[in-house]
Amino acid sequence: MAPAQERMKVVDLEKRTVEVPADPEKIICLGPGSLRLICYLGMTKKVAGVERFEKTPPVGRAYLWANPDLAKLPPVGPGGPAGINKDPDLEAVLKVNPRLIFISNMEPAKAEALQKKLKIPVVILSYGGFATFDDVVFDSLRLAGKILKAEKRAEEVVAFIEGARRDLLKRTEGYQDSNKPRVYIGGIGFRGTHGIESTDASYFPLDWVRARNLAREVVPKGHAFVDKEKILSWDPDLIFIDGGGLGNIRQDYQKKGEFYRHLKALKNRQAF
Repeated sequence: MAPAQERMKVVDLEKRTVEVPADPEKIICLGPGSLRLICYLGMTKKVAGVERFEKTPPVGRAYLWANPDLAKLPPVGPGGPAGINKDPDLEAVLKVNPRLIFISNMEPAKAEALQKKLKIPVVILSYGGFATFDDVVFDSLRLAGKILKAEKRAEEVVAFIEGARRDLLKRTEGYQDSNKPRVYIGGIGFRGTHGIESTDASYFPLDWVRARNLAREVVPKGHAFVDKEKILSWDPDLIFIDGGGLGNIRQDYQKKGEFYRHLKALKNRQAF
């Protein structure tokens, strides 16, 4: 345990007050998006172990392409969709001896129980709503930056993201919806991986370029499951596939290729 003068109290994203070591030497990151945020802060040197999911091929996880050595670290739990809101491998966590645990997608009571079991501070972060960069993400970056003495980097990341959003919105403000291609995004993850029917009306890469997102005809915002018949009736001009669901869609194509061959976006090689 660090001396008292080297500790501070913080309020995490679930409004829990947690006493943490100031600038901990070793940390682990559990839950979707947690490790990604620490990579954005450039603090991977402090990571002592990773979930097994982070050792799988990093499709859709560019932070692992940028930090390939993370996959060589000891495993501390399963991770991935199956590990959401569940304890890690307690023995493996204790073996790597972190001074602090960052975690996402865990209920406050479970985080509190985990903290008591391990006698290691547990700080809940949030990656926000799926496929968004919102204030919750910025709050998480700033909180982790404060704990890890990376406040300047946190502000740089927030400023970069906000700047990119403003730039794209400005570039696309002069286009009328009636002149835009009709776009569908499929394969969106939602408490696990899914196929072409899984979409999102608030998918930020589409929002930031003011795309004509067909999912908004089903729900005003957020995630939705759409029947294949509806996708066929839309027959989108452009189809985008989220990398996390690509494997599911490939398998589905092998079984139900006729559905995909009816979509003009695939016929015209406008699926990405």
